[in-house]
Amino acid sequence: MSGICGIIRFDDKPVNKETIQRMLDTMKIQGSDTEGIWIDGSIGLGHKMLCTTPESLYEKQPLISEDENLVLAADIRLDNRSELIEKLGRKATNFDKITDADLILWSYQKWGKHCPSYLNGDFAFAIWNNKEKKLFVSRDRFGVRQLYYYYNKEILIFATSIEPIFASGFLNRVLDIQSVKKYIKFMALDRSESFFEEIKRLPSSNWMTISKNQFKMERYWYPEKIQTNSTISLEEAAKEFSTLFHNAVKSSLRSSHPLSVELSGGLDSSSIYSVAISMGMTQRFTAHTMQHKGLASDETYYIQQLEKKFKSDILKFDINEIDFTKYNLSNFYAKFPNIPQRGNFIEFVMKNRILSKRGTRVVITGMGADEVLGGDDSFMLQHLKDLKFVQLFKTIRCIGRRAQSKSIFIKFIFSLFFVDRLKESIHNTINHVQSKLFFKNTLYMKEIELDKEVDNKYIKLFGLDFLSPHFSYWIDFNALQNYSNDGIEVRYPFFDTKLVEFIISLPPEYLHHCGIYKNILKLAMDGIVPDSVLYRNNKTSLVPGIELQMKQIFTDSNISHQNLINLELLKEETSAHLTREYFSGNMLTENLLNLWTLCNLENWLEINRNEGKDEKKL
Repeated sequence: MSGICGIIRFDDKPVNKETIQRMLDTMKIQGSDTEGIWIDGSIGLGHKMLCTTPESLYEKQPLISEDENLVLAADIRLDNRSELIEKLGRKATNFDKITDADLILWSYQKWGKHCPSYLNGDFAFAIWNNKEKKLFVSRDRFGVRQLYYYYNKEILIFATSIEPIFASGFLNRVLDIQSVKKYIKFMALDRSESFFEEIKRLPSSNWMTISKNQFKMERYWYPEKIQTNSTISLEEAAKEFSTLFHNAVKSSLRSSHPLSVELSGGLDSSSIYSVAISMGMTQRFTAHTMQHKGLASDETYYIQQLEKKFKSDILKFDINEIDFTKYNLSNFYAKFPNIPQRGNFIEFVMKNRILSKRGTRVVITGMGADEVLGGDDSFMLQHLKDLKFVQLFKTIRCIGRRAQSKSIFIKFIFSLFFVDRLKESIHNTINHVQSKLFFKNTLYMKEIELDKEVDNKYIKLFGLDFLSPHFSYWIDFNALQNYSNDGIEVRYPFFDTKLVEFIISLPPEYLHHCGIYKNILKLAMDGIVPDSVLYRNNKTSLVPGIELQMKQIFTDSNISHQNLINLELLKEETSAHLTREYFSGNMLTENLLNLWTLCNLENWLEINRNEGKDEKKL
């Protein structure tokens, strides 16, 4: 995961090399190997290299085309290199020395603005076209690589993180309070927004062209238009899924430096690890896990099953050995101020710092499988709504045949069509009440909504909305700070384009066939993943780990929500109530998570507040 940045001045004033250097200096962790700067009058590009693939060792950026018309700065890792070289008609005599940057530049020369559609991998890149005096910028389908920008009629500033944009000196750090409100209400931002005024994100699956008189943005990937393959059998689907998944894991293992598979003990990460070992890859790799000994979230048993099956040793960290008192939230956000955190992020930070010191540069994670394979039994409700009684009957009959007893089957159906719907209504009511309790002026928050770029029944129904604001924020949250700030590149095999497009093409009931969650993955991994992992029925909660770190970090004196209160986003009495409830030791789980999220947001706001600004504007 390298870093790129650039400035284009439409007022024709020169770009100073010192300015680009200042921007690059903020990306030292993301790109610790080499750096490059290209300046031509009013245009400047910068690149920080973190070598993670064999061919990246030969890469020098910014890369200039042979005719000197195009200049590229890219943060990129391509998985379909052989396929691209063939389509581009390039001779592969020096295949190992053809860099991903070369392939991007050649792709743009051949296909122009359509080139991102031919790329399978993680990327964010910018190409300056000197003849046409325009910049072309694009980002991968899932948004694994970041791209932020500031734009007006006089200047464009862009980078793969926010800090270089501020380092340019052309704008001040001013919080976008509307974005903060959206985060509080939805735990997400719109796909094109950041937490700062005037700084935007290029949405995933998009490209944009910018020139002196034009700014154009367009989406190039439309998963909602993928047609369902109604002729494929479940057995054929499982076989094809297995082939694509093996290829995705194999691509993820391609590295020039030590890499490690992140294991949780769950099916997703265990599948990656098991496939990697079963393929007998020559690429050496390790695996690591965070043990929660003595906590309800401990997954040690399942890790031991993997070690037993493959006769391997997995690197184990123990959450009980972490001194969380060292991780003062205000100090953390002073160093990483771009985005507020939540969940068990300190655990990730600790783990990745240790891995980084051991020389690890690549972490392969099972994250994303829930989003890709998260089909659930809601499709049966959709069958009912669409009056597809034949499909509904066949599915229910299949579940009935697999059920251990008639009573279990009746309970399942009753729960699906009646109890779950009642629970959903109760949950929505509770959320409504809590919104009034937690945040002032509920009516004031009602006008805050997220954009809905994709409104497709199929995509929404099966959790495959890769273009949603929630997914966009989730991937930024995971990739931007949990990994890249420690000089580690994270790879997501479950986000392989061919794999995802195949899954979307399947009949939806295959994802949750006969009541089996992630059924297609379980069929494909049968005989590869240990049975005790493959057929486990439970999934542990992360809450015990979060609670452990909170106990060490928080004291009576360091829980404050003053910025949230001043912004009229949190009631003062609610803050006092949550604090009392926490130290009483009788806090509800949902309130515990809310308190943790609010405390992180408070410390982030404190770091990012603007000196000399009115408190309500920050």
